[in-house]
Amino acid sequence: MENKVLIKGQEIDLTDRKVQCEVFGKQFKVNASAEEVIKMCDERIKSYGMYISNLRELKQAKLAERANGHKEELKAMLAAMSEEERTNFINGLN
Repeated sequence: MENKVLIKGQEIDLTDRKVQCEVFGKQFKVNASAEEVIKMCDERIKSYGMYISNLRELKQAKLAERANGHKEELKAMLAAMSEEERTNFINGLN
């Protein structure tokens, strides 16, 4: 395997495990063949795609949870507004 590759215009030293982790999230075997690296990339892309999807869902669930925690405060604020202020506020959300 070549010891250096160009990623986004930057030369990456594949023998430096710290650099590999910073750039790829994990490290590769230093003496891996091109076929081994391709296989590892495919496996990681698949698993990272799943992690990204799961993280997005977790984020949405926690955003909803956080918003729900402010529900009573929001109700009180809306109740304190005039009809015109409420309409302007709601229209401003779109």
